[in-house]
Amino acid sequence: MDVGDLVITELRGPKSTSDTYGHWIELLNTTDAEVNLYGLRIRMKDTSGVDAADPHVALVRNELLSVEAHGYIVLGLQYDDALPEHVDYGYRVSDNTQDLPNAARITVSTCDVDVDEVIYAGPLEFDGSLAFDGALEPTAEANDNQASFCRDESDAPVGAAVGVGKPGTPGEPNNPCP
Repeated sequence: MDVGDLVITELRGPKSTSDTYGHWIELLNTTDAEVNLYGLRIRMKDTSGVDAADPHVALVRNELLSVEAHGYIVLGLQYDDALPEHVDYGYRVSDNTQDLPNAARITVSTCDVDVDEVIYAGPLEFDGSLAFDGALEPTAEANDNQASFCRDESDAPVGAAVGVGKPGTPGEPNNPCP
């Protein structure tokens, strides 16, 4: 896998109210081929100074987990055997039970290649998600600019699963930023 083959396009972190959608990270496969994610590492380093510990790490342990060409995949802070409908893989295991930090550097890597990295100032404690601007082409370079992200606090589409909180657009193209 090369730099930019997977791009972080949306984050949903801790909420200040009741929430049933949970924490998750959305990735877009920017290539023309299916990509197997086995062994993918996601490092989440708190940059707010609140949690000065080593980065929290999530590791994809499913040998069969793939994302189709130009497709989205949602990795969530849930147990893999009890996933909500909008999450494709749960990374809540013994090596990671931590919330997404409210301000962080998130690095997606495989082997020794940092495929993508996003730094956000947060906080994530609002209804909805932090989404890459749906009017822009998602690339590893474009998502380096924090101004390319905005809050998506839109309601769930009609007919979608009902829950507490605002879902964002997991597994789908993002809405344009206002």
